[in-house]
Amino acid sequence: MMTDMTMSDEFSRMADDLIRRELNKSTVKAQARQAAWSDDLWSATAQAGWFDVLLAEEFDGLGLNADTAAGLFNIIGRRLVPGPYIDHIVAIPRLYPYAGPKVRARLDSARSGESVVVLVDAHAVGQELPDFDEGHLSGRVDLIRFAASADAFLVLANQQNHGVVAVLVDAGAGNLEISPRESFDPASMYADLEFDAVVVDPDNQLQTSPEDFTNEIELLRGTIAIMLSTELAGLSRHLLDESVAYAKTREQFARPIGAFQPVQQILADMTIAVLALEAFTIDCARRETDLRKSSVLVKAFASEVAREVGEGALQVHGGIAFTAEFELNRWFLHVLALQDLYGDDAAIYSKVGRDLLHGDQPV
Repeated sequence: MMTDMTMSDEFSRMADDLIRRELNKSTVKAQARQAAWSDDLWSATAQAGWFDVLLAEEFDGLGLNADTAAGLFNIIGRRLVPGPYIDHIVAIPRLYPYAGPKVRARLDSARSGESVVVLVDAHAVGQELPDFDEGHLSGRVDLIRFAASADAFLVLANQQNHGVVAVLVDAGAGNLEISPRESFDPASMYADLEFDAVVVDPDNQLQTSPEDFTNEIELLRGTIAIMLSTELAGLSRHLLDESVAYAKTREQFARPIGAFQPVQQILADMTIAVLALEAFTIDCARRETDLRKSSVLVKAFASEVAREVGEGALQVHGGIAFTAEFELNRWFLHVLALQDLYGDDAAIYSKVGRDLLHGDQPV
């Protein structure tokens, strides 16, 4: 019988083989690079069961643990795979049990890869949640990844006397404005959403009790933070591997630059940081308790480490690494884009410090 760890490793190995095989196709690689999206790649990952990893078996999912999902996000980072994978691997499975028949039908379509459903959580970008009052959704949320490609949105909103609720909104709903935004991120597309009293059918409201759903949202956000951290770890690993390879082949004064002590020191610091981040993310993904606290801290650490590793990679490669034509640049730009989602290191460390000064339990 396979242990959970063995199954996770095997699933990750097959997933990596799939991504390498798909990205070796010239059409898929061109789509991913030029449009931050590939229909073929998206369909391949859906058919491989990626979107059912965290969905419970009672809902015909695979019912695997967060460690397996973390392995996927490490690959997504290392291979710079574009797509709303946070939404389909994490958000949909976590919210699926609360959905009624109509919403589940839409989510089943997303699970199969036939449609795209994107999570809209204003908390991710430091904004207030939209208001949901008497069946109407109002508010603005900026910088939602892949919003312009979505067929529907799972929107987290505030409802008076109820707290946080979730509703499904069709991308073509009346009074919903989707405004694409230009971005330096090579692996994501962004758009701003404006909800102007958008009418939400009662069947599109997820059925929850306030207390249960508050806990579920904390779990959802904590899991997302861990998966983003794991993706940042994958990005960091690629930046390190490319830097080591470059230092072995690039020569100055008839010697590989890796023979010079200052370059060796940079690579050593990068290696220590990446190994620490990989260990931290794996440990957090396997935790069953203290998810909220550990996810906040690992996200802060991941943002800090990935940025510093990227800066180290730029130093090792020199001026060429700053050019748009050089592939390494794409990984570092994606690091800079991901570091702010659900709080960067500066914001999180500042909040933890304030909590400690006031005698509160830091989260």
